[in-house]
Amino acid sequence: MAKNKGQARVPKVTSVPLNIPRQEPLQEKSEFYFYPYYPKWINTTDTFYKKNGFTNRLKDADEFSNNITEITTVILPALYKDFSNVFSLSPQYRHCHPVPQDKRKLVEAVSREIHGSDIQSINFEELNENRVEWWYLGFKNNLRLVGLYNKANSCFYPMFIDHHHLIHESQYYNQSDYGKYDYCPLVSYNGG
Repeated sequence: MAKNKGQARVPKVTSVPLNIPRQEPLQEKSEFYFYPYYPKWINTTDTFYKKNGFTNRLKDADEFSNNITEITTVILPALYKDFSNVFSLSPQYRHCHPVPQDKRKLVEAVSREIHGSDIQSINFEELNENRVEWWYLGFKNNLRLVGLYNKANSCFYPMFIDHHHLIHESQYYNQSDYGKYDYCPLVSYNGG
C-alpha cells in the first residue's frame, strides 16, 4: 500500500510572496500624549439635564459604537498628527478651543459627577496657574471631547464625551429630545 494514499498532497513552498503595501517611512515620535488616566471618561450622566440642558447619555449601543469609532479613527489620529495646531487655536481646527469661562463650572461639575472620588482631590482653580486648561475638541459631526490639556507636557486627559454638543448649545446640532436617552456604556458593560 502506498504511503499517504487518499490524502491531498501539499506542495513544498520555497518562498512566500509578501503582498504588504509600501508604507511611508516612520515619522519621528509625536510629542503629544492622549492620556486616559481617569478610566471613567466614557461614562455618562443625565444629572444636569433638567437644570443645565446637558446630558451625555446615548440613544443606544449603536450610537456609542459610532462615536467611539469617530474618536479612534478621526480625533486621535488628528491629535497625534497635528496637536500643535489643534491646541494653538488654528482656524483649521475651529471646533477645538479652551472651554469658555461661562461653561467651566458646568464642565467641572459634570467631570466630578462622572469620575466621583477619582478626581475629588483636583483643585480646578489652580489648573491655569500650572498651564493646564479645560479644552473642548471637535473635528467632525457633533461629538466633542472635553478634557484637560497640559501645555507643558503636550498631554490631553479626556474627562468626558459631549456626545450631543450640549455644552455649547447649537441650533444646528441640538434638535433631538436628549432627555429620553438612557444608554450608558459603562452601566451596560458592567451588567448594570
